[in-house]
Amino acid sequence: MWRNHCMLSRWLYEYEQHGDKGFTGNGVSVPNTELEIQRLQKRLEELELENEILKKFQEYSKRGEKSNTPSSGNTPRSTP
Repeated sequence: MWRNHCMLSRWLYEYEQHGDKGFTGNGVSVPNTELEIQRLQKRLEELELENEILKKFQEYSKRGEKSNTPSSGNTPRSTP
């Protein structure tokens, strides 16, 4: 009985919020679709930030490799 009450309450809420558009006919409600879009947008932002950090690390690593080469003058040379 409790489960039926919850489902009816949800349907009523969706109808009050979105009218007929609250029911798409394929079992996926509009609010769930909107939540999925928000979740995917947040994940996209996280991945873009991660990608930016990795690119900066790669640039930093390349600079470190260049400064450690014998031609850079930063490393001591052995004298014969």
